[in-house]
Amino acid sequence: MARPGEGREDEFIRQWTERLAPTIQGLVPSARGTLVRSVENRLLFYSFGPWKDVDEASTVRTSESVDEVIGEIRKLCEEATPGVFEIIAEIG
Repeated sequence: MARPGEGREDEFIRQWTERLAPTIQGLVPSARGTLVRSVENRLLFYSFGPWKDVDEASTVRTSESVDEVIGEIRKLCEEATPGVFEIIAEIG
């Protein structure tokens, strides 16, 4: 979950799409990710993506280049909480 400061939303989206996504794909070319934004709170974003396995996720999470980009993105945020989650149930 990320909540950029008011007025920083466009820069947050730009950093995610133009810097973070290519950096991750440089490490894991098959990586996919999604950035969603709350319709009710335009400052609330969630970023997620499936990993093949824990090792693949660890490769990205421990990368200095990814850490650098995420550090820049966090500077735009009033709150940013990373996490690793597992799918428990799905519809369809």
